[in-house]
Amino acid sequence: MTCGIYCIENVVNGKKYIGQSKDVEKRIVGHLNELRRDAHGNVYLQSSFNKYGENSFRHYIIEELVENSEIMDLMEIYWISYFNSFSLDGGGYNLTRGGHGTLDIRMSDETKRKMASALTGRKPTEESRKRMSVAQIKSNKNRAKRKNTSSEFIGVSKGKKNWIAYICYEYNDMYIGVFASEIEAAIAYNLVAEELGVPDNKKNKIPDEFTEILPQRVENGHALVRKRKSKCTSEYIGVYYQKDRKKWMARIVENGITHYLGRFDKETDAALAYNQKATEIYGESARINIIKEEE
Repeated sequence: MTCGIYCIENVVNGKKYIGQSKDVEKRIVGHLNELRRDAHGNVYLQSSFNKYGENSFRHYIIEELVENSEIMDLMEIYWISYFNSFSLDGGGYNLTRGGHGTLDIRMSDETKRKMASALTGRKPTEESRKRMSVAQIKSNKNRAKRKNTSSEFIGVSKGKKNWIAYICYEYNDMYIGVFASEIEAAIAYNLVAEELGVPDNKKNKIPDEFTEILPQRVENGHALVRKRKSKCTSEYIGVYYQKDRKKWMARIVENGITHYLGRFDKETDAALAYNQKATEIYGESARINIIKEEE
């Protein structure tokens, strides 16, 4: 049983998923079992696994650590940053910047100080050094290719001809659509973020000249070039369908930890289970599902 930081790497495109565990070997087996069943919670990693096949992936330990949650969090943040594996930066499969963090939290000065302290005196193994060297070369090449595809707005990226809007909610990636302009994609992100209860500091700041006309245009679908098929299997928050068991699953995320609430025959029962747990955790501020009456 090894405690530390591990990597699941796509050897075809060089993209990585970085994780931490008190038992790395067991955690990797868990990842593989979910990927093989097409039931992994990370849709980027699952989609890539389905496309390239299991033989295109390898897994290994980057660094062994003592069992200390703070150091493990800091080192996970460090290696995700080192390998540029945060999905919204375009470099990998991680849905957060690490450390049980949220979607896009930048490191504070205090976190950087703790990380510097944790790194003092640490020397990666020779094998890790070789992997890091190869990874850095690939990362530099990929970064050069991506230099014109970034956006200043949250949840927006440049496609071949248009702008793509997407949002990460409860560790599920939701594609909003493809838009003719960057600003329209940013406004579309804000509209969905508002529906999901995303805090204002995690929304895009839209210039004043666009705030009156474009939101209505986007909301009515005039700015939409095409809308991608949603990967969500339920209209309810925290509910998804498990194909292999033919059951509806309910889950909720609290402080970066996913709580699984059980399997249900009916989608509405799973939604009710989510509502109950959300109310227990968040009280009156909880966002709950509005259950439709069965016909």
